[in-house]
Amino acid sequence: MGMVIVGEAARKRMAGKFPLLLRGVVYVIITYLWEFCWGLLLDYFNARSWDYSEFHFNKNVLFKYTIGFNWCQMRIFVFFES
Repeated sequence: MGMVIVGEAARKRMAGKFPLLLRGVVYVIITYLWEFCWGLLLDYFNARSWDYSEFHFNKNVLFKYTIGFNWCQMRIFVFFES
């Protein structure tokens, strides 16, 4: 739920002011930072339920770089850009 609030705030600030591609890049960066920070926090308490160690292009097994395009598509075309 928290990521939806953050993403929606970003959309409202950027809608109509920036090109679609730039907004997509910003959405992906926000999503990566969100997942990375929560992963670090949950790792601290040994509570993280995901592990990307078996995938190539992962960052400290907290998130995968290769999923970014999917996040961009979902953020722009499904949830926030109407």
